[in-house]
Amino acid sequence: MATETPSDVGIATARHGGWLDEIDFSVVPPGSAVSEISAGTLDVFASGLNFNQLPAIQAAGLKSANTMGTVYSIMYNPAACTDPNTLNPFNDRKIPRGHQPAV
Repeated sequence: MATETPSDVGIATARHGGWLDEIDFSVVPPGSAVSEISAGTLDVFASGLNFNQLPAIQAAGLKSANTMGTVYSIMYNPAACTDPNTLNPFNDRKIPRGHQPAV
């Protein structure tokens, strides 16, 4: 949880960069997300919930947003490995990446 007030609310600060010193992630089943947010043990639930949970969200006075769509992504680390016995294929230029169009 953020413990300081960002400068965009009118308080001058010399701090630069992100406003969070720490981010704690939790794995929470969708069925308990509403009760945990209501209890203050969870700030946000970033996964989707079933539409049948909307009455509980509204009864708890929580904000919600309807969205449609799906995101698929692949994250990789191109950094060189310090262990010579470990291969990082994203760092080896001899290994082709992605689709190479025919010329």
